[in-house]
Amino acid sequence: MRQYSEKTYQISLLSLHTDRRMQVVFHSLRHSCASILVNAGVELPIIAKILGHKTLAMTMSYSHVNDRSVKNAMSFLDEKQAENKIVSIKGNRNKRA
Repeated sequence: MRQYSEKTYQISLLSLHTDRRMQVVFHSLRHSCASILVNAGVELPIIAKILGHKTLAMTMSYSHVNDRSVKNAMSFLDEKQAENKIVSIKGNRNKRA
């Protein structure tokens, strides 16, 4: 596989933005890829393998969860609780075993 420098892929938006964080570079696509996959429900170890990360911590720093994914997760928990598959601990916070 031929290696290219990041500069080769860099798309300069300097005429629009002088803030370095607003520039789109090839490396930005790695973050987008990780975020798209994590929000699609792909597990972190699989994303880490795709991106070539050795640690899940690195993969977590690349992936950004969107609000819709959080709402979907909470809806899933609500459904399971309604099916009585999750025990409610409401009111049991101060009780000791």
